[in-house]
Amino acid sequence: MRLRFVRGLILGVVLAAILATPGSLLSHSSSNAAAYSAISIVFDHPEFGATGQTIQCTVTMDGGPAADLGGTYNWSAEISGSTNSTGASIIPSIGSPMASGVWVVNVTMPGEGPQKVTVAIVGTSTAGTSGAKVTVTSEFEMQVVVPVLIEATVTNTGQVDANNVTARIFADGVLLYTRILNVTAGSTATLSYNWSFLKIKSGRHVITVTVDDPNNVVEFSNGNNVFSQVVYIGTPGNPAGVAITIGIIIAAVLVVLMWLQKPLRRQQKKL
Repeated sequence: MRLRFVRGLILGVVLAAILATPGSLLSHSSSNAAAYSAISIVFDHPEFGATGQTIQCTVTMDGGPAADLGGTYNWSAEISGSTNSTGASIIPSIGSPMASGVWVVNVTMPGEGPQKVTVAIVGTSTAGTSGAKVTVTSEFEMQVVVPVLIEATVTNTGQVDANNVTARIFADGVLLYTRILNVTAGSTATLSYNWSFLKIKSGRHVITVTVDDPNNVVEFSNGNNVFSQVVYIGTPGNPAGVAITIGIIIAAVLVVLMWLQKPLRRQQKKL
């Protein structure tokens, strides 16, 4: 009877010591996530991207032992496609330990679309003093779309260089792309823009290219600074707004711009 009492007393003292010890194994167990604040992983990314496009995104972590006790965050990530992930990547794929919990990454879309890609991020929050850690996994989806290619070839047929010329590309009046051009005499430059979108209304669309020359020596071959081209997306049997499919027409708009030296032409007329 006395032996049982002694054993019970020793067991009670041991349990009391464990529960009273600061930073005990019970409270710092990696599986005891409930002992800490919730961990959040935020992946700041666009809803969609074009095939092969590289997009800058941000990973942000907060909460857990690192927030409650002071420490660092780290993570690893993988990107996978619903049909084909060829060419897809996230760089870096491992986030080195940081107290701020903020990393900038580059995500490259696969070369095949349309499809969904999933970015799986495994994040760990670690206390700096005791080494207590909690790991969580979050998944994020992005749509991969097939873009409409818009190209404009610029040719300088004059005898002087054309510098600081602003070229702009519009779709249905909405500015898509701006580029400053410097084209030496007798050379060419190509504007290339992948017009990507998650959904677009099928049917008629107007692509417009404009040039703005501060020296007023540049114009299109048609005598002005604006060129427009009508393109059609989808098929007449599918008039509603639809996600891009492989069957959607890839429109290549080839615009040849003639660089004309207006002052030189006026001088020749006087002669």
